[in-house]
Amino acid sequence: MTEKKVKFSEIFKPNYERTPNLTDLLNMKFLIKKVEFQETTLGELAVVEVEAGDMSGKYHTFSQVLIKQLKQIKEYTDKGVKVEVTLRKRKRYFTFE
Repeated sequence: MTEKKVKFSEIFKPNYERTPNLTDLLNMKFLIKKVEFQETTLGELAVVEVEAGDMSGKYHTFSQVLIKQLKQIKEYTDKGVKVEVTLRKRKRYFTFE
């Protein structure tokens, strides 16, 4: 009898796969327009809508430090306020300034 098997990549289809990682914006100043949180099989995920000059788009992060900060930022974006940040790397973690 042949054993059936499937690769994890064939069954796991993350809903953030079409968004780049927020760390791609390292050392850039940008505006956060909207923040959404999702639970995934890999943990809590934040999807952030950003604007920087003529560039805009959605980015994702699993960083717990950034997620804590984004929860505070969400209070403002839910009211229609854009929040200006710069993404920095400090030792082994990322943070907003």
